[in-house]
Amino acid sequence: YDFSPQIKLNISTTIDSSYINNIILRLSYYRKLANIANEEEQKFILNELENRFGKVPQEIYNLLEITKIKTLCKICNIEILEHKNGTINISFYDGKFKNPEYLIDLIRSGKAKMQSQKSVSFLINQKNIFAELESILNNLVRAIGKI
Repeated sequence: YDFSPQIKLNISTTIDSSYINNIILRLSYYRKLANIANEEEQKFILNELENRFGKVPQEIYNLLEITKIKTLCKICNIEILEHKNGTINISFYDGKFKNPEYLIDLIRSGKAKMQSQKSVSFLINQKNIFAELESILNNLVRAIGKI
């Protein structure tokens, strides 16, 4: 895979300078957060942040969620995932998804809508966007047999 998924959710993931004022240290935490491999590592880094800088802001939790979503997108060959007007629009890299029959079933059932040759959209509930995204993406991962 020669692409990096673009995630457009209009959710802040910026670590504010008032939380970590040293730019080099802040950048190192962006790198650490982006490279978390498992829940144990995540807990360790969150504890480290809280011990060094105080209560962890929501933006860091958002960043962690987006990192998970990006990993699932990569597995599913999703190039662009965008939240817009209560829907999640997904565009596949090179227009390819390994199980197109699954997408066709979703479209026929009304759970998804075809937007173009290489994109589909899902209507979502705005209350917990991360939980809904993970559900959609985990179902796509299952459909291609990666879980």
